[in-house]
Amino acid sequence: MKSLLLFLALPFTLLAQDPEPNGYVALEKEGYIMFGYEDMVDGMTDEVDFKNQDIATDFVLQGKKPIEYRIKLEDNETGILLRKGNDGWIIQDTLVTEADLWEWREGWPLVSPFRVIDFDNDGNQDLVCIESIGGHNEMSTVIYLNSPKFQKLVKLYDMAEDSYSFVNPEYDAKKHLLKTYISGGTYSISISSTYKINEGIAVPLMKTEIDLTNEEQTVNSNYKGKNGKWVLESAVKHKKSK
Repeated sequence: MKSLLLFLALPFTLLAQDPEPNGYVALEKEGYIMFGYEDMVDGMTDEVDFKNQDIATDFVLQGKKPIEYRIKLEDNETGILLRKGNDGWIIQDTLVTEADLWEWREGWPLVSPFRVIDFDNDGNQDLVCIESIGGHNEMSTVIYLNSPKFQKLVKLYDMAEDSYSFVNPEYDAKKHLLKTYISGGTYSISISSTYKINEGIAVPLMKTEIDLTNEEQTVNSNYKGKNGKWVLESAVKHKKSK
């Protein structure tokens, strides 16, 4: 099973162990997309000047049909995803993330929260982007799957939630299933969901919710995917031990 739970920890760990330059070489091998730059904001030693220089990285997604892509940074929270077409670069989407998710050291490349990996284990490299991270390490993630059929990246869509964001996604290569998990903490709701991926759509199969918001009882709810929606099958209440 491929997990992204170490997605953010890996850059900091590798750079702490060997920041210059082997840490960056290791990160590049892990598929992290990096951006070179030249200028800093006048009078600042810790802020890259995005306005007065083009900061972009080109990369090739390997697979049955290699596809050329580029990400151009607008600032430290926004990137433009472009695909190489017959007549030049074509804007495909906007990537939005949080500034705190970047790893930066003066004089070295920007390490982004964008990563090239074969997420669904089909032999084609995909693009995974972390948008944000919550208090319980809930990584909101956008997944672009490499489609040889359409010869481009396809943004994975969650039918049940009407969203393109998945929290802590993992892919079970043996069962060919996408799994997500939200850890709500001691007094919140934890959610585990399972999907089947079909032509760029995450089709809901099963979901379990554990509701700890009530001081007197815990509620375990089980859902089943039906016609692209979550349908409640059972809800069992348990009294909390005092």
